[in-house]
Amino acid sequence: MPSPALSYLWVSPDGRYIVGMSDIQIHNPYQLVVFDETGTIRLREHVVQQKAAFTADELSAFWTKFPEAKRHLNSRVKTIGGKHYVDFLVMDMPRLLSKEAWDALFQKAAPNPEFPYVGEGVTNRVYWFSDNPNPRVHEADGKTYLTFDSTGLFGPSKRVKIQIPQGVGLTGDPLRGSPAAHP
Repeated sequence: MPSPALSYLWVSPDGRYIVGMSDIQIHNPYQLVVFDETGTIRLREHVVQQKAAFTADELSAFWTKFPEAKRHLNSRVKTIGGKHYVDFLVMDMPRLLSKEAWDALFQKAAPNPEFPYVGEGVTNRVYWFSDNPNPRVHEADGKTYLTFDSTGLFGPSKRVKIQIPQGVGLTGDPLRGSPAAHP
């Protein structure tokens, strides 16, 4: 099974989940991957400091104005708290999009809501989890979550909580982004 370069692996005590974390950024499509016991990918995330944040109407207008951006980025949209976050800071994207589309994305750049403690270096490293991230998978309110300790670059390490989607696993090209489609 294809997998990104991972620098930390953890298996849940019940053997139901395998969590892979990476501090390698360039040419590494995902820095966080969660597999279930069947090997199905339940979560994969490209960890960056910023994503472009849109309302539903703004994103629809952006896709209409820049169809090439929709073709390349539609699978890299995640909805959190009513906002649509576009993961656009990926390799080759400046080459694939028009300058106008790229500039429009940067105008909408906002802190990544799931990974508020991210540091990116010029040495191909992304700092987002502690040396001992202490990952845990737990259920609450009928949902499954991954929690881990963030990096301590910006003060004391903090516990981060991310929902793991349940049901059908992620499909699509495992090296290109999550399959979520947005209008």
